[in-house]
Amino acid sequence: MYVQQFAAQHPDQLILTGFVPDEQLPGFYQLASVYVQPSLYEGFGLPVLEAMQAGCLVVCAKTGSLPEIAGQAATFSKPLSADLAHAIQQVLSLSAEEKHRRQQQAKQHAQQFSWQQAAKLTSQVYRQVAGKK
Repeated sequence: MYVQQFAAQHPDQLILTGFVPDEQLPGFYQLASVYVQPSLYEGFGLPVLEAMQAGCLVVCAKTGSLPEIAGQAATFSKPLSADLAHAIQQVLSLSAEEKHRRQQQAKQHAQQFSWQQAAKLTSQVYRQVAGKK
């Protein structure tokens, strides 16, 4: 609801894409001014990390796993409130210097996560459960 209100007030600043194939996502993230993830619940938050890896600024809900996944590299908001529109506007109005600083912070944060690291940690858990070190 609040995203629609923002879109109505700023039609030149918001593009609702619908489905985007995986191979096209990095380009979308790189061209976006901000990626918004207003989830009420999020199991992991992979799109947030994908956006950050591409250097896209992120506004996401302060729910589920998103605060842990996004860390201090995102701007947080309540998902079903005017706070979301305020957070988007705040990110869109950043100075060029602050935007660049946050993009670099987002890229560095996303580097902490990899499929290789996930496999290693998962393997460790399986070994612990099986009683092996």
